[in-house]
This record gives sequence, structure tokens and C-alpha cells, in this order.
Amino acid sequence: MTCTLSFALHGVALAHGEPPEIVGIASADGQGPNVLLLNEGLAYRDGAHFTYVCPSLWGDTDIREFGSPHAHGDGITTWIVGLDAVYMLQGDALMPLSRAPIDESAVVSVLEVHNELYALLLTLDGSALVPVRREAPSLWASPTLWPTVDAHGEGFVLARVEEGIELLWLDVEGAEVERQTVELPGQLAGIAVRTPGGADDPLYVSFLDGADYVLGEVAPDELSFSEHARSEMPIHGPERAQDGTTFIAHDDKLVRLGPEGAEIVETERDVTCLGRWRELPYVCTGAAVHVLTPDGPGEILHELVGLHGPTRIPEEAQPQCGFQWQLFSNDLERSGLDPVSTDQVAADAGPGAPASGPPDAAASSMTMPEPDEEPEPRAEVGDTKGGGSGDCSVSRARGTRTVLPAWLVIACCVALWRRPVLFLSRQCR
Repeated sequence: MTCTLSFALHGVALAHGEPPEIVGIASADGQGPNVLLLNEGLAYRDGAHFTYVCPSLWGDTDIREFGSPHAHGDGITTWIVGLDAVYMLQGDALMPLSRAPIDESAVVSVLEVHNELYALLLTLDGSALVPVRREAPSLWASPTLWPTVDAHGEGFVLARVEEGIELLWLDVEGAEVERQTVELPGQLAGIAVRTPGGADDPLYVSFLDGADYVLGEVAPDELSFSEHARSEMPIHGPERAQDGTTFIAHDDKLVRLGPEGAEIVETERDVTCLGRWRELPYVCTGAAVHVLTPDGPGEILHELVGLHGPTRIPEEAQPQCGFQWQLFSNDLERSGLDPVSTDQVAADAGPGAPASGPPDAAASSMTMPEPDEEPEPRAEVGDTKGGGSGDCSVSRARGTRTVLPAWLVIACCVALWRRPVLFLSRQCR
């Protein structure tokens, strides 16, 4: 039996947040990026196009508050730090990682060291570094809370605020190598440690000093700190181009650091990210991600045009996911980025693909295996398996109305604050 639910919203504007932006590369392969971080959710490469992944699938029901998750992939599988669990995205399959102690702790980040992935956990007992891909005991544990970690040389460096900045180095086996404290005045908080390259590269830390974001270089041997940037907005980086040129980004600007000081690099659009995936340094300008070159943004790796809507979403996740995609796709349209709705995805699959109904087993779409089900290995991320439609599709229809539960009307009015007239239609089978 087919059911159709449609409703009209009057007098509410569409611009619920910032314009759609790429804010990072979570994973890549020989063909380029295959999982992108967006300012509202993720997108994964599905054949010749990218498909949207709703933030609600990893527990984020307020994309305006939490934005993009922390995520890191190895080219085949991407690990997403959700609000309620760590999730694995492999091809079009998304599932929570059910493994102690990861599923019992607050996961801060996932990082890669010597082709091994580790999660930094904050637990009731302190902090721990745990392998992600395999079941194994913690590589390192401490009764102290260490909120940030990065790869440095052959191992790790962790940092925390303790009468200044306390730094802890571990080797690749998790053994403590060195511990130093750099004394700094002020009320410090929100620390992050960053090393743009190998063991011989400078060590950077960023933190909040009152209301200001500060980034600077630490010289552990001299126990000194040299401030490079201070801003009312978060500071991204530093990152290095292939020739070693160092950049940071803040206040929507790309800044080159050199012997003679900082120099703003002109870009056509605001800078929305600065990062590195393995040996690929990149910079984002709005809806595009570029290779980072000594001169700034270089070759475009991907532009957020023609993003396909999510398909084959689990029934319990359809209302929230469909609503998030509707908001994001409308912002894509307003920005001239031409999203492809789920109805169009089904139509593009060819005359043999059903517009609605039970999903074709060969359809290319987002699926959620059971918690004890492992995603099937894929020979190459990005292979397409044909087209199809999902259990529930979201599209815009004009002029259809029905009576909705009061709670749904209230929720829509709050979430669609200041959006224009929108007629939203959901079709289910």
C-alpha cells in the first residue's frame, strides 16, 4: 500500500544557515576525494556523482549547532565520530562500531599513524588511545584527561592546559618519550595540537585565550611559545604545500606564513577549510575544494554541483533525514549548485527502476546494516551498482496540503525559521 504525506509551510524563509560549503576531505583514493565533509553532513562518491549523508544518521539532529563531524578514512572505510557512537561508512553502508571501549567512551578524534588508525577516548578513568580497525587493548592510557592528539614523527604528541601548555610525546608503541610544560599567562582553554609534517617540523598549538583564538609555535627545547595569529574566529591549520610553504586560515582568509611575517593570499571566495589527507594538502573555498599550492588554491578536486539526495534510508530515520536534506538541497538551489532530488535519482536510474516501493537489491543507496553485520568489502570505493529509489523519498510538490500533527508543525516552523513558502511532499511505500 502506498501512502503520501504532503504539507504546506507559509511565510517562512529558506535560508536557515550558511551557504552549502565543503569543509574538509575525510577520505580519498586514486580518483580523488571520495568522502567530503560538508558544513551540514557528509557526501560520498557514488560512481560519477556524490550522494548526501544526513547528520541525523550519526545522532546529529541539530546541524546548525554541531555542523560537520570529525571523520577520517583510509580510502575504503571512513570512521565518523558521531554524537552517540563511532560509525563506519564503507561504500553506501553506514553502521555503528560496536566494540569496547570505543562504544563506551567519548571519542574525541580519529587519526592515522603509520597506516594504523587510532581513536583518542575520554573515559571515566582518564584518556586512552585505542586501535580502530582491530580489536586490541589500549595502546596507551592515562588517568589524566588529554583532549587533543596528533601524529608527530614516529609517534604521537598530546596536549592539555595545565598552568600553561603541557605536552606529552609517545612512541608508536605507546610508551612515554618526553613531557614538557610551556608556561603561558591568561585563562587558556580549548587547546588543540597540530603538526603539519614530520618530526623535524614545528609543533603548533591553538587555544582560547579569553574570547580570542590564538595559534602559535612551540619550541619544546626552549620551553617557549611564539604567537602567529590571534582572531575572534577559529584558526585553521597550519598546513604545508608540497614545497613546504606554510599556510593558516582564519576570518575566511588564507594566510601564508613566511620569514617576513604573515601575508594574506587573495581568493575568489571565502576560505572554508584548510587541511591534509595523507600527502594531499587542500584548501576549500565555499563549495569547492582545491589542491593547496605555494600560491594558494590550485586545481579543483571537487565542486559541490549536482549533489544527489539520500536514498534508501531506514524507516525510523526517514523523517529527520528527509527534513535535513530538504533544508540543505534548498540552500544548494539558492546557491546555484543544482542538487538532484531523490525522485530524480530514481528517474535517472532508467525506466526499469521503480519510483517508489521495495528497494532493488542492486540499487546504489545509503543502507544501514544491523549492528552485528559487517559491511561487505568493496574492491574499489566509488563503484556504482545501478540506480534505484529508496523506501521514502523527499521532493517538493506545489499546492498539496493535509492536516499534520501539532508537534510536527511546531518543529517545522522552528527549524525553517525565515524560509520562503515551501511545499514538501514525502512518498512512502
